[in-house]
Amino acid sequence: MATTGSVDRPSKRRSLSRQNLARDFDARSDLARRGVGTLYDVLARESASEALDALERWKGLVSGACGHDVLGPSPAAEQLAAYYQLPAAGFRPAEALFALHTYYALVVRLLVWRILSSSAKHSGPPDALSRPQSPARLEQEIRRLEGGSVFRPLNVVDPFQYDPFSWYAAAWNGPIADTVGELIGRVGRYDPAALCHNPAQDGDLLKQLYENLFPRRLRHALGEYYTPDWLAGHLLDELGYRGDPGIRLLDPACGSGTFLVDAIRRIRARHEASRGQEGQVEPGELCAEILRGVTGFDLNPLAVLSARANYLIAIRDLLGGAGRVETPVLLCDSILSESPQSGVSASCPFDYVVGNPPWIAWDDLPTDYREKTKPLWKRYGLFSLSGSDARHGGAKKDLSMLMLYAAADRYLKPRGRLGMVITQTLFQTKGAGDGFRRFRLGNDGDWLRVVRVNDLADLRPFPGAANWTATLVLEKGDRTTYPIPYARWSTGGSPSGTDHDGEGGDGAGCGPSSCRRQCLAEPIDADRPTSPWFVRPVGLKAD
Repeated sequence: MATTGSVDRPSKRRSLSRQNLARDFDARSDLARRGVGTLYDVLARESASEALDALERWKGLVSGACGHDVLGPSPAAEQLAAYYQLPAAGFRPAEALFALHTYYALVVRLLVWRILSSSAKHSGPPDALSRPQSPARLEQEIRRLEGGSVFRPLNVVDPFQYDPFSWYAAAWNGPIADTVGELIGRVGRYDPAALCHNPAQDGDLLKQLYENLFPRRLRHALGEYYTPDWLAGHLLDELGYRGDPGIRLLDPACGSGTFLVDAIRRIRARHEASRGQEGQVEPGELCAEILRGVTGFDLNPLAVLSARANYLIAIRDLLGGAGRVETPVLLCDSILSESPQSGVSASCPFDYVVGNPPWIAWDDLPTDYREKTKPLWKRYGLFSLSGSDARHGGAKKDLSMLMLYAAADRYLKPRGRLGMVITQTLFQTKGAGDGFRRFRLGNDGDWLRVVRVNDLADLRPFPGAANWTATLVLEKGDRTTYPIPYARWSTGGSPSGTDHDGEGGDGAGCGPSSCRRQCLAEPIDADRPTSPWFVRPVGLKAD
């Protein structure tokens, strides 16, 4: 282990890639186990008031963003303890998860600092911190990082100012200094110049690290199924989003920012294609266009941190001429339209709304969140069951249903389009699916026209998830007319009447080799439009 406050001198530069980030910092590394253990020890001792205040604030945020069981004893918590070799006696799940969140946040902070400073050709603390420092100097520089002053020379508003993960600086001690010193040493070995010329082409740089740090059972308990790059690209293609000027896009559950980065890539690709043509914009104008046009919300503070980091990395070479830059990713509840950030408004119409909302069953939602959102379930007609199902809160309902309707209502312009990843069962099951298939925002609100559905259940884009995956594209303002274009994707094979997709294409690829059977979907009962759908191949007449 490094001595207190010391940083190992990097022997050679290392390529900055998803794979190397995961290899250097994820749960398989001794550094991660020591770092999480060190932070957990501080939190479990209850000796630092700043740490306890941050823990309580974090609990309030996370409890609204995930299922209720992740902060107490559960199989997911047991797996977390085993992952990081935390003591079983007196184990505290909430403190352990907060320690892991803080470790990840610290890695991301240092990485963003390193990348942005290098891209701006700014000779500053990241280079100094890659050399041995005295304990006092190291603590001083970390306080500058957590206070946001390191970003001022870059004209970037502190992207981490509202999150609860800076508590470790106030609880500073020898073991924390050792952990921070080792993290800085590893971050200092990376060569940011190794990232490709167009920063947005790198995609979500942090996703693999996040997934490797958090046990799968824990991520699923949190309702987190992070979107593969190819699926994000596919859904943006289905929406028809090309990154045109003046067009605004929102991801209301942005996670680590996969959809946001792909949207930025498309804007930059259009700009690159216009080089030498009249109307080409300068880097500063391009940066401003991106900041106006691509926005993300999330209620999970760790997701917001990740998305802001990925966003800034994707535009890092444009920051110099853009003026003051404030990353448009908000800590916000997209369903209740609430934000813990004072003075922040999340109500603004967008041309496109896209994303992968949290898949959390009604029964797994915290009791107070169920009560807060119940009026919205009823307002949108999603809380329409009768008898025992209604008395128990509505069986088989999922939070993704409510987020889709709330986002279409609150954030989507008239004639705007919404595309989301949802569970395929909503189209063909009775009960909860009946209300979802109304495709209207309440009894007298706007209609939602289903444009198309892609059934991806056979592809299983989220390994280990029980949900059957589909993508849905809606347009706000018209009634749904049947039949609806409905594509069934399958892996391999060459069935007749199919289209084929392989890796590549504008949308970052279509994942594994696959084919699509073009079908049509319509209600089984023509007199009851909310009845489950019957899906038939194109050319096969309905009875």
